[in-house]
Amino acid sequence: MENIRNTKMEILKTDRLKTAWIHESASVKPESNVHTFGEKENLDIRSNVDAPKYIIKDVKATLESTSFTLLDVTYSASILGAFNAMNLAAAVLVAKELGLSEAQIQKGLSTIQSVPHRLQRIDAGGKLILDDSFNGNIDGMLASFDLASTYEGRKVLITPGLVEVDDALNIQVAKEANEVFDLVVVTGDLNYAIFKDYVEAEKLVKLASKGEMEGMLVEQTRVGDLILFANDAPSFV
Repeated sequence: MENIRNTKMEILKTDRLKTAWIHESASVKPESNVHTFGEKENLDIRSNVDAPKYIIKDVKATLESTSFTLLDVTYSASILGAFNAMNLAAAVLVAKELGLSEAQIQKGLSTIQSVPHRLQRIDAGGKLILDDSFNGNIDGMLASFDLASTYEGRKVLITPGLVEVDDALNIQVAKEANEVFDLVVVTGDLNYAIFKDYVEAEKLVKLASKGEMEGMLVEQTRVGDLILFANDAPSFV
């Protein structure tokens, strides 16, 4: 992994590089033309370099949008998930470097649409659907749970759990699901035993096949529900 990181960072050594912004997680040493950005207050501390601190502040993730403050300006886009503040901030910094005005940047952000199946909001039949079926990692799944928890109505989770991970991560998912959701629908056998151990029996439903999905949605969900599809296991395991 360290070799991969070093290879990716070789681009920063080219003489043609004018300006770069690197997220704090990359642990890259700032230079006069290489800046770090993120949420840590001690970003971009360098001797003899008078540079602004590119700190992402006041991140607010709702079921309508994600907003944050950068360089004392508040930005917002209709894509969901607090983690997207990092991606949006990078886009803002590059746009500023390219000479776009604040009005142009704000207008551009207002046109961004969510990527299908990545915390995509769908309003259908009086139900709020969050399609996060292409997200199969623990951080992303828990972030979707956090977002769902802000909903005041009944919350339904449909998931196979995580695939190709150890049991400890699925135990974490099951425990959090039990805290957040009113109904937990587990698709397939792969992780059902774990969910059965950590989710209250009265809120747990098992689907053996995709053929049962439509009937379950009709019988188990109702107008006003939030329904989160989290992960989509290969071949519906």
